[in-house]
Amino acid sequence: MAFMRWAVTVAMAAGLLVALVPAAAQAQASLWAAQMVGARAAIQKGDYAKAEELLATALKTAEDLKQDDRIATTLQDQAMLFVGEKKFAQAEAPMKRLLEMTEKKRGADSLPVADLLNNLAGVYKDGGKFAESEPLFKRALAIIETKKSKDDRDAARIWSNLCELYRDWKKFPESEEAGKRALAIHQNILGPEHFLATGAMINLALTYQAEGKYAEAEVLLNRVVDIRKKSEREQPPRVGQSLIALADLYKAQEKYDKAEPLYKEVMAMLEKYKLAADPISLEVLEKYADLLKKMKRDDEAAKIEERIGAIKAAQAAPPAKAEPAKPGPGPVKKEEPPAKKEPAPAKTDAPPAKTDAPPAK
Repeated sequence: MAFMRWAVTVAMAAGLLVALVPAAAQAQASLWAAQMVGARAAIQKGDYAKAEELLATALKTAEDLKQDDRIATTLQDQAMLFVGEKKFAQAEAPMKRLLEMTEKKRGADSLPVADLLNNLAGVYKDGGKFAESEPLFKRALAIIETKKSKDDRDAARIWSNLCELYRDWKKFPESEEAGKRALAIHQNILGPEHFLATGAMINLALTYQAEGKYAEAEVLLNRVVDIRKKSEREQPPRVGQSLIALADLYKAQEKYDKAEPLYKEVMAMLEKYKLAADPISLEVLEKYADLLKKMKRDDEAAKIEERIGAIKAAQAAPPAKAEPAKPGPGPVKKEEPPAKKEPAPAKTDAPPAKTDAPPAK
């Protein structure tokens, strides 16, 4: 479930809410900022327990200050952390409180409230509380359709979320209808072959697959692959995701001869663009190993699993500490010309830096 956005804008805590306040309050404000910075640093390091502790303390500090903006920012960070950890039950409390505060401040039918309703509905959905999720999605959709338009892209996002909800809930006719509504809005706004509409195509295709409507799913997924390959704005991982979705469809039908070349194509693409660290790399290897087992090619599957184990071990290993610099030679004599240093060529194919912070949905 893709969250639309968080209703409160996050800034670096040290620069938040600067005001002329008494010295005691300034000290409390500085303490809160330090706690927030510490929590975010802990998230970056993957120390989520420490981040939870610091955010709980920061919330108490913000409450002592009696400043709603600080409270809201802290609640938002708490919710995002719990969602990233998949602690959906624990994410409910800060999200509910943030929703209540926003309703009081902005109005129950405001667009920020629609955003938060969508987010809370997603937490309920991912936590398996489907009946609680549905009315919140519908309320958010009603606000967007009233304040914006029935053909707005935010409305399409909520229709997509409803498509996922109904699919997980095994309500396939409702899922199919919601998926079609989302796709129609995207295509009306962007055009039938726009790459930004492909996410809605995949979502609807997954519902078709869950229903056993394999032919309909295959048509959509082949369109997605074609559109994404032709688009200059698409990145290799997203092309790979569409290929994996099509391969998974073939595997579900036991059409292993069609699935295998697609998995191999993704692996070759990731190697070409040096994206071994991308999460999709591990995903495709695991899926390919499973395919090989289904094809009774256990020796080949074992080799892939060894590769998977090596990748996971490397990801879990702490970063190597840099060796302390050794004392250099004495000063160069004046009569000796300095050594000429050739500039190192810039790398153009390096993958983007990876963050360990848990993603928010």
